[in-house]
Amino acid sequence: MILNFRYSFSHPGNHCIFEPNKSHMQENSQSPMMPSASKNGFYLGLALIVFQAVMYLADIGNQSNLRYLSLVILAGGIYFFTLQFRDHVNDGYISYGRSLGYGVLLSVFSGILSAAFVYVLFKYIDPNMIDRMLLESEDYILETIKDEAQAEKAIEMNKMLISPGLIAIGTVLNNLILGLIISLILSIFLKREAPYNAFDKDTL
Repeated sequence: MILNFRYSFSHPGNHCIFEPNKSHMQENSQSPMMPSASKNGFYLGLALIVFQAVMYLADIGNQSNLRYLSLVILAGGIYFFTLQFRDHVNDGYISYGRSLGYGVLLSVFSGILSAAFVYVLFKYIDPNMIDRMLLESEDYILETIKDEAQAEKAIEMNKMLISPGLIAIGTVLNNLILGLIISLILSIFLKREAPYNAFDKDTL
């Protein structure tokens, strides 16, 4: 970080005193988040797509515990990229609020990219996946809901909700919610307040 200095004279004796320019330090510690978050969110989204593609090619269903590895990828990406932003873009400092905001932006951008892949997969690459998902969910509903009338209503509702478009929207929302929760926790450890930071203005 480059420091600007200002000087002042104190009486008596007119001694020259050099002091760091606090407003410049505050300005440097508020680097825009959007360019970095969009770029790194794209990289995080690619990592999630690779994981989804591997799960699909290995024919591993959503019932497998391996699906939770996507949480590890998301959390690891948020931590790594927020740390990179703090140390290499934002002069080594970041407030709790900006760390949280940066993590949420990463989650949104990566979620949009991941949702685009999901939509293409379900709509064009393997449309039969929708039918398989409906059969799996129908079996689960029949196992858990013993009342026949309620089970039929649940199955009909499920058919309305399982479509490429709605699954893609759900992917974005799911990524956003999980990213928010993860960022709320990680920001406790990632925050590092800048000196002379009398106020914290958000800069996208």
